[in-house]
Amino acid sequence: MIEDTQKQIEFIVEQQARFAVNQEKADERLTRLEKIVANAYVDMRDRYNALVDAQLKSETKIAAVAEAQLRLTESQQSLTEGQQHTDDRLNALIDIVDRHITGHDNGKQQ
Repeated sequence: MIEDTQKQIEFIVEQQARFAVNQEKADERLTRLEKIVANAYVDMRDRYNALVDAQLKSETKIAAVAEAQLRLTESQQSLTEGQQHTDDRLNALIDIVDRHITGHDNGKQQ
């Protein structure tokens, strides 16, 4: 009986030793995993911050382009109106010169 008890004690001690070794290995794996997760978090946070910065810069540039487009549209409208006024005056001058050259003034020959 003492021998059986001794064997049981040895078995329990061996199991405890194996458990301790396995627990140490698990702790090491967990520590490595924690480092990997921490590094991945830092990398992801940095990438997120870079993405936010890029988005803000893009929004600023898009707003500047929209403002420039609006000014260009207004300028083009002003030029179109000026061109129409110039065309009207040129047509009037052409009519005057044509009447003068042909010798007609309002359908009357001079």
